[in-house]
Amino acid sequence: MTKKLALVFILSLGFSFAASADMPTETIVHVENAYAPAGFDSNDNTEIIIEGYLPNVCHKSPITVSRVNGNEIDISVKALKYSTSNPFCPQMIVPFLKPVSIGVLKEGQYNIVVNRGTQYETHSQIEIAPAAKETVDDFLYAHVEFIQTIPGTNKVALHGYQPSNCLKFDEVLFISNKVDTYSILPKMKQVSQICTFKRTPFYAEWVVP
Repeated sequence: MTKKLALVFILSLGFSFAASADMPTETIVHVENAYAPAGFDSNDNTEIIIEGYLPNVCHKSPITVSRVNGNEIDISVKALKYSTSNPFCPQMIVPFLKPVSIGVLKEGQYNIVVNRGTQYETHSQIEIAPAAKETVDDFLYAHVEFIQTIPGTNKVALHGYQPSNCLKFDEVLFISNKVDTYSILPKMKQVSQICTFKRTPFYAEWVVP
């Protein structure tokens, strides 16, 4: 189973020296939601998607750390914060989406707590189904690089590639967590026994229910 701008500033010598001396610190950042996709079972590498924002461009590179303790999944989300005295630090919100790999979990329901004990504490839940067999699933999926919304419709376009010329698009499967997330699975099928490695562009439209 395969898974699912640089800005250049010219600075004066004095300011360049001052900026280089400014070391960033880690700080907790605002989290809007922890999306828990459905469809993971006890032989999958479970992922949770964190949505949040940075308060200004002096905050960089969101960092996530996860820990599983029984049926609790704790995730901390921090960012590197540079001094707000930096003149190249406009006050503007910077949204982010961050996938967090949790690893293989036993079947059951797990409580997700993000930034526990802080003003940005967020809760969610995820259900891990029992695996139908001990090995990973046999389905082949196209590698999706990005998803594009189609204006004026309830469709999205999946852009990516398939790894071999003996594979052909079959169908788009989806699983809903019945709250706020769809897991989209572009399923491929093998049409030839002789396979050569050839990256072929992949495009498919999917109607969001």
